[in-house]
Amino acid sequence: MPGLRRLVVVMLGVVAILMGIAVGPAAGATSDAATELAQKYVPVVMLKKQQGACDESGEAYGPSNVDPILGNPDFTFLRDGQAVMQGPTAADLYERPEGWAIDYPGNPLASGCTYDELARSLGMGVPPKDPVAYAHVTTQADAPGYLVVQYWFYYLFNDYNNLHEGDWEMAQVVFRADSPEQALQREPVEVGYSQHNLGEKAAWDDPKLQKQGNHPVLYPAAGSHAGFYSQALWLERSPSEGIGCDDTRGPSVEVRPTAVLLPNGNPGKASPLAWITYEGQWGAPLRAPYDGPPGPNTTDRWTNPITWQRDARDSSSAIPDVGSDLVTSVFCGIVAGASQVLTNLGENPVITLLLLAVAVLVLIALIRSTRWNRVPLDPIVRDRRAGQMIRGALGIMRRSPLTTLGAGIVFIPVAALASVAQWLISNTPGIGPLFQTMGEETTLLWVGAVTAAVPGGLIGYVLAIMLVSISMRDRNRDGRSPRLREMYPQSKEMLPAVARSVGLRALQIALLGASIIGIPWAIKLIVETQLLTQVCVMERREGRDSRRQARDLTRGGWWRVAVVSLLAGALPLLVAPLLAMPFLLLQLPVWSVNLIGAVFAAAITPLAAVVMVLLYGDRVAEGDAPAPAG
Repeated sequence: MPGLRRLVVVMLGVVAILMGIAVGPAAGATSDAATELAQKYVPVVMLKKQQGACDESGEAYGPSNVDPILGNPDFTFLRDGQAVMQGPTAADLYERPEGWAIDYPGNPLASGCTYDELARSLGMGVPPKDPVAYAHVTTQADAPGYLVVQYWFYYLFNDYNNLHEGDWEMAQVVFRADSPEQALQREPVEVGYSQHNLGEKAAWDDPKLQKQGNHPVLYPAAGSHAGFYSQALWLERSPSEGIGCDDTRGPSVEVRPTAVLLPNGNPGKASPLAWITYEGQWGAPLRAPYDGPPGPNTTDRWTNPITWQRDARDSSSAIPDVGSDLVTSVFCGIVAGASQVLTNLGENPVITLLLLAVAVLVLIALIRSTRWNRVPLDPIVRDRRAGQMIRGALGIMRRSPLTTLGAGIVFIPVAALASVAQWLISNTPGIGPLFQTMGEETTLLWVGAVTAAVPGGLIGYVLAIMLVSISMRDRNRDGRSPRLREMYPQSKEMLPAVARSVGLRALQIALLGASIIGIPWAIKLIVETQLLTQVCVMERREGRDSRRQARDLTRGGWWRVAVVSLLAGALPLLVAPLLAMPFLLLQLPVWSVNLIGAVFAAAITPLAAVVMVLLYGDRVAEGDAPAPAG
């Protein structure tokens, strides 16, 4: 029996050795194949270039190795909000559960330039000293036949609407394969980029997916690091997408990370990658949404990558480079402003609430500072306060809706022509790239706005004032408003005089503004020009005579003309986007929402134009000038 027992032990030992020989190389081969696969498809990261240190419009943080913060005494390890140690290492993070957090030096709610400077000092800025993509080669149990290579990017700070320390984002490449060895012999089928709460996918042969060889090109949005497929200003307008606007517009800094393979199992406490077992927060544990995020291993996309891929959306909404983007711009501004208010409320609640209360009181005081009682509409030349002008304008629109709205229709074709001009300028060889090299404020969108959209809107506004002036002049004379078929032919008579007078004044303003030192005189002329169109139409003046009369009417009431003109001009710019914004949240195409906004602006512009004509009448009455010619 003892001999038999020894024989069995020897045989089992031989079998174990043989299995070790057979299994050992296979496991090593798989690991080598996974590493090769991860490096073969690691994304090229295009980060929005900063124009200088602390430039918030660019990207200050690159996808980095986590090592600079581990063992760093400037970082504090917290447990349930209480400091436990300074400079936690990978071993200290090993298997720590929820309730632990790495607190960075700084206050994310009052970040200033703190984290930008910290990133630069640690080599985690742009470009990072050690760019890394942490690769996770994995499968999903209930999705056989698929293999996924995930790339996790660590950024020191999230400088977006929801400021927080630490940021983990992900991109993944999907294969129809059962092993890394098989995947190396095949092309990927899809890729996916994480974006806030979800993400966006693309087929490997999708034209929107840019590639450099086998490497997908990833465009992280400045500050938020949400991943996109090209350069644009992207609209996020639902809880699944996020709320706000993400900017990936160039110029960009190209970063090529090195793939570092993460283990699928527990690497052990002694491993440099022991931190992958950590379930706490990478950042200060503040209230949501300002709290530091947990690591990759705690997310659903880590364990269910195929489910995440299937749920990702097929496309993102880009704010177009041409056409009116007023609605989307106001949306982006409101979201950013509201986020800043919430941030300030958390950091300095007393001061923020006090400032909000002061703003409300100032608004109430402005409303109460004017009169809102009804004043007869005839004659036009009559003393009126701002509130009475607005009420009178509403009354005129109710009495003659077709006539007044007809004056606003000109706004739509003029805006369309401006969009065409903007597109031509943006796509003229040599012009677009020239402005792109001049920085954030001179992108193609800015070029189009300055060279076409803004003048186009002003031309539409002047034409609306001209048409309303004709309507109110003739109504003032015979007691009725002209019909549209009468009003438009009459405008042909007045258009040359208005164009010459306003055009020359616009040229003077532009030259003074361009000289820098002439800006104060340019502002003075801008206010005087607010009554110029009305003078041309109502008094049948033109040229130097019309400009002199507009100046005389403004004298003694410059501030009143300035304030009322500003309020009237702001009506279409503020109210129209707010009316169109619900359509934006309905996930309609961006171009259609901007068109809806243009229609609302066309409907509101006549109201502003009527206010401007009543302002003219008020200044004539105030100055004892002769009544408008009939």
